[in-house]
Amino acid sequence: MVALIITSGAYIDQEMTAELGKIPPSFLPVGGKRLFQLQCKEAAAIADKVILTLPDGFIPSKSDLKLLRELDVRYIYTEEGIRLCESLTTVINKIDPKFDRIRILHGDTLIYELSNHKEEWDSFSLHKSTDLYNWAKHSDRNEHGNLIQNDWIPDSVRGEKVLSGYFSFSSRDRLLESLILSKGNFVVALNEYSKSVSLKPSHQKGKWLDFGHSTTFYRSRQSLTTERDFNSLQINENTVIKSSVIDKKIKAEAEWFENIPPSLRLHLPAYLGRQQGSKSESYKLSYEAHLPLNDIYVFGRLPKMIWQNIFSACSEFLNKCASYVPPNNIDVTIQHLYAGKSRARIEQFCREQKIDQNKEWVINGWPTVSLSKAVDELSEVVERSGEYVPGIMHGDFCFSNI
Repeated sequence: MVALIITSGAYIDQEMTAELGKIPPSFLPVGGKRLFQLQCKEAAAIADKVILTLPDGFIPSKSDLKLLRELDVRYIYTEEGIRLCESLTTVINKIDPKFDRIRILHGDTLIYELSNHKEEWDSFSLHKSTDLYNWAKHSDRNEHGNLIQNDWIPDSVRGEKVLSGYFSFSSRDRLLESLILSKGNFVVALNEYSKSVSLKPSHQKGKWLDFGHSTTFYRSRQSLTTERDFNSLQINENTVIKSSVIDKKIKAEAEWFENIPPSLRLHLPAYLGRQQGSKSESYKLSYEAHLPLNDIYVFGRLPKMIWQNIFSACSEFLNKCASYVPPNNIDVTIQHLYAGKSRARIEQFCREQKIDQNKEWVINGWPTVSLSKAVDELSEVVERSGEYVPGIMHGDFCFSNI
């Protein structure tokens, strides 16, 4: 039987920890999911069991534990700070001997179409490099008999095919022996294994996404963006084009960017104008390689101090917005935005979903008011909050937009 080990027994590097808190790489947020969810989806076709390594002391949340159970993933703790070979040796010795063949996927790596290599054994994945990181490289056997080397030549590595993080081994026993003989160096272990069981490069057709470094993390996220159902996002390395068949909405957003005061543009992506000639309305922005607050809140583990800084920055932005007095010819009545517009959307949603908007709900055992009553009560809260302060307004100032 086949076990696939996802090596996630160390925490992400310090630079990424500053953004998300202390989490293992397979717990990174990608496309509205944990990275391990995407990894397990690819692993399902090539392994009978998925094993996820985690660093000692890391406690998954209840929701993460539920995901791991649903995916039928076994997680094994390894000592924090030990090298990859030592971690793998610990894990392989803990899993059932019936898993006599082993596949390995680095925890910060996602490779698509692994199912194409289900029958392939004693191999390692190769992909073209795009950055000058210290990737291991495949080479013809040198005088020492090595198949893989770690010597890094900055002027030549860019564009070369490098080891991208997926490995398959037909002999569990030989792999264990090689890991022990390697003295902690995984490249040495691969070369040691290949002395008796020949390893061969596998030129993967599936796309390789690396999340192990800050630069590659944000670049990889670009190809896995999430979209609202009425929007379409076209993203390349530097820009985003947003379009929609709901012309009125896109026109309004474009006008908002076009009329924003210059001093507030520091807080916004660069507006690059409306796009002509398409079937739907669209406009272009610069692409900002930042994590939205919803990903940081749901998937990260930042301390209270950092959240205080975040909310302080949000408050500073809103205070700047409130400092602008609208022209006399603009109606500053906003009740229709928080009350009328909300009621209209609730009515449309209930009509489309055939839901009674006046029906009360029970959620997780807790009785709640109807959708219609919720809008009424929240509108009253807004009205009791005091005098309106006309100014610049972001119509959807929520975590996913910050």
